Amino acid sequence: MEERRKGKESYYSEYIDILPKSFEAYPIFYTPTEMELLVNTNMVKQVDNKITDMRQDYDIICKEVPEYT
Repeated sequence: MEERRKGKESYYSEYIDILPKSFEAYPIFYTPTEMELLVNTNMVKQVDNKITDMRQDYDIICKEVPEYT
């Protein structure tokens, strides 16, 4: 995110420019209605696990690098 904020000044700007602009197709960002379509599949548990993992990672980063909070 820091490099994205630098814009064209970033050494990585060409790479950053090709990254997706949104992630609505990624299951952790599905709406409740979309998640309802996945009931009775293993995807619901996988999405829940991924959200939990990401939250734990975020908490660790925030603890180690307070300016990210």
